[in-house]
Order: sequence, then structure tokens, then C-alpha cells
Amino acid sequence: MAPYFDLSFQHASGQVLRAMRRFGDRERFLALLDQIRELSPQAGVRSNFIVGSPGETAADLSELELFLSDAGLDAIGIFVIPTRMAPRRLAAGQVRRGGGGRRVEEFASLADELMSQRADSRLGEVLDVLIEERAEDGRWEGRAAHQAPEVDGVTTVSSDAPLAAGDMVRAVVTGSDGSIWRRRS
Repeated sequence: MAPYFDLSFQHASGQVLRAMRRFGDRERFLALLDQIRELSPQAGVRSNFIVGSPGETAADLSELELFLSDAGLDAIGIFVIPTRMAPRRLAAGQVRRGGGGRRVEEFASLADELMSQRADSRLGEVLDVLIEERAEDGRWEGRAAHQAPEVDGVTTVSSDAPLAAGDMVRAVVTGSDGSIWRRRS
């Protein structure tokens, strides 16, 4: 079993989550992440978040921003609620309709920065990497336990020893070239 957690938080504002008929809030989710990392410090955690939900306020977006800044997630997906589901009328304090694309871009930019910071924090860690395919110049691409296929990037391994797809190798993280983020609108 890999120490990898794909947790569908969807937001960090208790108000927005209750409107989605979900539980939790920023404090509870951070406490859960603390428990995970206490038991498995190298655990990878990814989650997706929705912005532009009906009734979402600027304060709700601030809660989400605070959570993302404190959570130390390895992979973050930011999505906008489809326009057809957005509210037609706004109560006082609610975020204006039509700003979802801009909010997605703002949060995606924040997510990209935070994922890069998390990747950099892994420098010096020893990881087990499942080799998937040969890259170029004697390098190989694979996945560490904190990287899910097709969504969380890859680990590039340099090796003088011959490797093959399916090999499991121990590697020291010596660099990071950032991260990727996904969005849908």
C-alpha cells in the first residue's frame, strides 16, 4: 500500500461545504492532514477544489486560500462550478457571477506556487520510484508513492545501472522543476 491520499476536500469553508451537503472546514481538514503526516511523514496528498459555488462569499474564498497555504498538498486541482449551476441573484456579500474563470486562474496560480514549494520541500528525501519508461540520456521516468498516474507528474531518475520498466529503485530527490495543475471550466 502506498502512502498516498486523494482526499476530495472540494472547499475549506464550512458554509460552502454544508451547502454542498459535505462535512468539515479548514481547521478539521488541517487536523486530518496533521494526523496523516504524523503517521506517514512522506505521505502524498492531493485534492480538488471548486470555486464559484452558489452563495460563495469573499470570506469563503479567504478560507480556501488559507487552507491551501497551510495544507502542504502535493497536487491541487482547481475547478469552477458550471455557469448553469451559478446563482441568478446574489445576496449581500456574495461573489459576483461570471468571475469564476478569473477565480480559477487566481487559485490555479496559487496552487501552482504551493505545489512547487511542496516539491522543493522534498529535496533530500529518499523515495522508492516505480520505473515506467526510458526517457533520454540514460534517464528513466517513473512515479514515487506520492504521484498518481496521469495527474501528479513524474519522477525522473538518472542511473548508470541498467533499468527496466517495472523496476523499483530508491532515489534521492536532488531537484524539482516545478509542478503542474489542472483546471476545468
